[in-house]
Amino acid sequence: MKPLVVVWSGDAEFHLLANHILMADGFQTLVADGLEEALHLAREREPFALVMDCRADNSPAAVEICGRLKTDPDTAGTVAVAVISQGAEEHHLELLKAGVDESCLRPVAPSRLLEFLRARLQRAPSKGRGLPHGTVLRYEGIEMNLASVRVRRNGREIRLAPIEFKLLRLLLERAEQVVSRDELIAAAWPSTHYVEGRTVDVHVGRLRRFLMGRDDTDVVRTVRGIGYALDAKGNGG
Repeated sequence: MKPLVVVWSGDAEFHLLANHILMADGFQTLVADGLEEALHLAREREPFALVMDCRADNSPAAVEICGRLKTDPDTAGTVAVAVISQGAEEHHLELLKAGVDESCLRPVAPSRLLEFLRARLQRAPSKGRGLPHGTVLRYEGIEMNLASVRVRRNGREIRLAPIEFKLLRLLLERAEQVVSRDELIAAAWPSTHYVEGRTVDVHVGRLRRFLMGRDDTDVVRTVRGIGYALDAKGNGG
């Protein structure tokens, strides 16, 4: 079955162009004009990705879509991609905070978008770094099953986006050791993408919030100027 991508935009030309590019590369597409329609399709059709056309007049809606997509356990695994037009650049950080997986400024080469989506399709969280398929990583009530790609803390299931999953995996593998931002970038992002330290901070912040339930302690320790560690003895922060 071809992977499904929802394309959200209020511009018919963007729909046509995105559909042509994606379908020519083997993806199925569905179009969404409104915010609620995009989220409805994400819940009901379970697409692989949602591509958002972010313009100056609709970027707040894109931020809302991304935030609701990533905080809903049923849609948190959907890959969110923002194509940002001139005049909407100021919303880039807001999109990062909302959990966007990839963003690019227009005009964007179709090859870049396709390379990113292909990389996400080919990425297998259960492979790499020499751990056997089926391994369960545990620390302070956190359990990560690499075979089923599931995370729990104290019995509560946590739905993580792919980037947060990879960040947590490395932190679990190196529990109580400090992991640098460069190491986290290497684990969670393709080598063809430039990622700033601030981007890592945003995603680790989201991971921290996902891990902390009502009665759960914060075990993500910030090491200023270096990186992060899973450390129950620390004070988080």
